[in-house]
Amino acid sequence: MRRLLIMGFLLVVTACSSGAGPDDTTTTTVPRVETLAPPPTTTTTEPPPVLNNEQDAYQYLFGFNPVAGNVAGLQAALELLGGHRPGLPTPQWIAEGTDEVRAAILEELAKGGTWNTHILVAMALYGRPNGTFDQPVPWQPAVRVQITAARELALQATFGDLAGLAIAVIERMLDAELVACGDTCTFAGTWYQVPQAVSFFEGSFAGNRWQGEVWITSDTGEGSQAPIALEEGLGGWAIVDGYLASYAAPLIIVDWPPNGLHLTEPIVFLSGVTVDATRVTVAGVGYEPIDLELGEVGVELAPGQNDLLIVASNDAGLEASVSVIVFYDPGAERRIAYLSEVGATAATVDFVEIFVGPEADDAAREDGAIGEGESIGVYVRNAEPLLEPVSLAPAPTVLLYDSDVVLTPITVDLLGDLLAGRADPSAWYGGSPSTLPFWLTIGNGQIVQVEQQYLP
Repeated sequence: MRRLLIMGFLLVVTACSSGAGPDDTTTTTVPRVETLAPPPTTTTTEPPPVLNNEQDAYQYLFGFNPVAGNVAGLQAALELLGGHRPGLPTPQWIAEGTDEVRAAILEELAKGGTWNTHILVAMALYGRPNGTFDQPVPWQPAVRVQITAARELALQATFGDLAGLAIAVIERMLDAELVACGDTCTFAGTWYQVPQAVSFFEGSFAGNRWQGEVWITSDTGEGSQAPIALEEGLGGWAIVDGYLASYAAPLIIVDWPPNGLHLTEPIVFLSGVTVDATRVTVAGVGYEPIDLELGEVGVELAPGQNDLLIVASNDAGLEASVSVIVFYDPGAERRIAYLSEVGATAATVDFVEIFVGPEADDAAREDGAIGEGESIGVYVRNAEPLLEPVSLAPAPTVLLYDSDVVLTPITVDLLGDLLAGRADPSAWYGGSPSTLPFWLTIGNGQIVQVEQQYLP
């Protein structure tokens, strides 16, 4: 893994991980963490190891087994190091270890300090280490309560009255590092490997505003500082100027259309969300970000392939872009059918009719599927079941509803495996795709798109 982006500053200073400023002599009494979990006990009969220095502690911890390891040895090693340090798999120990191991770790982390506070904020913010930045995996409720309690104690021990400012800056720092790292840092556990942490603050209050400098320590022991200003509002403290006020390009998430969508009408409506954006352009036309969220961005299509470039920008002049390909096939037709088999070059289908609303009630009543006074909402008529082959275009677009009822692009090979029973259908809505009809977009005698029809 490449190192995550480290923000540069003008002044390099001596590293400080104590959590107090150079002239800060205030001490804070911190209650012990026995309230977080039962007191730790040794889970093995072996005597604890003899650890004489930090090197011994690191060596012991890098070989520590969180399921069968010696808790007394763990405590001794963490005390020598002062708790968490960059490179230690602390979140994995908490996720995989025994109750005693977890309690011993959280007790040490709750004492505070730069890296202890940093990792507690990261764990509370992003969840378990098997999650990713954009797809977090939450802790079990009881464990999250313990982590949150330890985080609050560590923040108070490290930053005192500035704890509210500190958590706002640390969370922003974590987001900034991960966004700056981009696609390189999408694998599980990246969020707790950020190579810098907040050490302390120097400044003063003026009403609901705090202004001064934040000091940052890197995982190499180097320190730096930067000006920063925060203001307190209804949602807590927020950075308004200086360090991390504008830290990265906006984020764009396109919910519709999926890449490679085929349409038989000359317009497509885009929908999605942006984060930290003040302006959006689609195919060169400007919109407000809320227009995209409401699905009010309509783009006219030319026949054939359309490359829609979506650009989001903010007041800092930073921008992000996403390109979506949409095909407009004016000569194609859309027909609905059940699929029984999909191969490499052809699909076996049974064309049907679908009715919605009052028309569905009338058709179902006409076929004897419902009686007078009954309503069905959606009705599929298969008057003359007939299986027939239809050619597949090379690499057709396939859209299938997943178990969360989100229309998801998949490969044609996976669709064939699901129909044949060679793939597990539990992740998909309705189980086997043979139970739901599909809209087939057919152009020049070939299926160019297979889109599942949702039925309640």
